[in-house]
Amino acid sequence: MSNVCALCDRKCELKLSHIIPKFVIDWLKTTQPGSLRAGGAPNRRIQDAYKIPLLCGGCESQFSKWETNFCKKVFAPYHRKQSASLVYGPWANKCLVSISWRVVHFIKRQFGIRHFSQTQTYELDKAINSWHRFLSGNEMSIGLYTQHLLPLTIIHEHTIPNLSPFMNRYLIGSVDIDVIRSERMAYAFAKLGQILLFGRIMDENPEHWSGTEVAADSGKIEPGPYSVHAVVMDFLNGRANRAGYLLSTMSKKQKDLVETSLIKNVSEFSKTDLARAMAADVSFSGNQAFEITGSQEPSE
Repeated sequence: MSNVCALCDRKCELKLSHIIPKFVIDWLKTTQPGSLRAGGAPNRRIQDAYKIPLLCGGCESQFSKWETNFCKKVFAPYHRKQSASLVYGPWANKCLVSISWRVVHFIKRQFGIRHFSQTQTYELDKAINSWHRFLSGNEMSIGLYTQHLLPLTIIHEHTIPNLSPFMNRYLIGSVDIDVIRSERMAYAFAKLGQILLFGRIMDENPEHWSGTEVAADSGKIEPGPYSVHAVVMDFLNGRANRAGYLLSTMSKKQKDLVETSLIKNVSEFSKTDLARAMAADVSFSGNQAFEITGSQEPSE
């Protein structure tokens, strides 16, 4: 395929680029009972996640270097619970900006971003351009379009009204992307397993975020406190309900395959974060943790 690289603008044969880095998908494959499944079509088993022709070989290789460092020094040790404090370098911001940039490209290309206001659309273009210049080495800073990380743990206690009965399983055992907005903010969103990434597009109240911003050069990811916009919790609750509802639409045949896989590997599964997340959901919601109904069906 001959086209133009979205980063260096060079006409070339484009590579199929992962929107979510491959190391995240590899982690997901090892933590899910049964096969990897398409998020919007749980009856369809898949081998890989979203990929689109986006970058030339050289730019793809550069992204891979940043991802390798992030996986080795942040993602893998966090998911293996190897350390409570993870030190990162300049490669972290590069990697995360590249993910936010890819998420926006993918959502725009596949679905369009029609839910943005005129002001948010203007800021989205500015964010894309800022991230582009930063990734291509033409700018040393991303300005206002900062990256925010929120490491996740199982919720054991809460005072959240109407908490999704699928919340812990969504937080601990899923991968997700979107471009989200409210009246006063907009962010690129990527759920990297048990780490949330928010790439700022616009925000009239950035002071609502605390402890989450990724430094341009070096820093640490360690236990909180963290604070985020209240609308972020509402968004995550909705995504958890959506995930649970979609799983409830799985055919009996596919449910039987998942159940068979669980029974076959029950000893190993009982030791996983996903099993502990399921137990926490049951402790909050009882049987509703397994009965996502039409009341949770995502609205259009």
